[in-house]
Amino acid sequence: MFDASLTFKTGSEPVNVIMCFRNENFFLSNMYPADIRYEDGVYPATENAYFAWMSYEEDIKVRLQDMTPQQAKAFAQTDEFKAQRIFKFQDDLVKGM
Repeated sequence: MFDASLTFKTGSEPVNVIMCFRNENFFLSNMYPADIRYEDGVYPATENAYFAWMSYEEDIKVRLQDMTPQQAKAFAQTDEFKAQRIFKFQDDLVKGM
């Protein structure tokens, strides 16, 4: 079985350090299934809710609610997702001038 933690000695007490979020530590992962409420939506994992928080467009937030965490992570790397963030940043920057 894969051991997902290491033990280090700091001072006189050993300290367990989690090295990955698999097996018994999966519940700590952003991919772990859990209903996360953010604004007006419910997301299937913290991964999805995080990208909804990063998004400025309502239609993207709605789409993130129907994606798996893996799909949401992949979608956040697309030009579509990145472009709406850049556009909003530029818009806010111009308004601030």
